[in-house]
Parts: sequence; C-alpha cells; structure tokens
Amino acid sequence: MNKNKYVEIFAREAEEHLQLLRQGLLAMEKEGAGADQMNQLLRSAHTLKGSARMVDLLEISNVAHRMEDLLKDLQGGAREVTPAVIDLLLVATDAIEALLAQASAGGTLGVNVAPILEALQVGALPEQSVS
Repeated sequence: MNKNKYVEIFAREAEEHLQLLRQGLLAMEKEGAGADQMNQLLRSAHTLKGSARMVDLLEISNVAHRMEDLLKDLQGGAREVTPAVIDLLLVATDAIEALLAQASAGGTLGVNVAPILEALQVGALPEQSVS
C-alpha cells in the first residue's frame, strides 16, 4: 500500500475543510453563530478527525477531535462564543494546516500540539507571560 498516495488524497480534502473552517470562524466572529454555520464547522472538524486517523496522521486527528468537542460545547451552550474562543479555533486550524504541510512534504511532524490540545480542552489560549 502506498501510504503517500493516501496522504496526498487526504491533503486535498483537508485543504477544503480548513478553508471552510477558517471562513466559518471568521464569519462567526463578525455575525455570530447560526445553527447552519455551526453544523458546517462541526462537519469539517469531524471529517478532518476521521480522515486523518484513516491515514495515520494522529496529531491532526487529535487536534480536529478537540476542535470538534469545543464546537459541540459552543453549539450546546456549555461554552460561550467569544473572540478568544474564535482565536483559539483559528490557531488550531493553523496548527492542522502546518501539520498537513509537513505530512505532505514527507517530513516529520514537528509542530508541538500539546499546548493546543490543552487549550482546546479548557477553551482558552494560555496567557502570554511577559519576560
């Protein structure tokens, strides 16, 4: 089995979902979260999660999974849609994009996703410390 071929197919699909996520999040920031908008974001995160797992890109899958969990919390009202949460979801989208670029280039995945996973779980980016 040519794993690289499947990563290439995944990459093309993932780029579309990343674009939908980014556009949807920016629209949500400006206009608020509508039900259709939220469902589209959830579908994209869910598809990225499953497709990444199928091609053994577990870091991408894990980030997408945590994004999906946070989006479900927003949808259900367990968390509030705030500019900080939108920023966090955009950072996670950027991280998936960076991981995807590395996987597509055949390199080792060098993005440290642990802080992003933790931030998605708590629903906020860590405060930046001033040195």
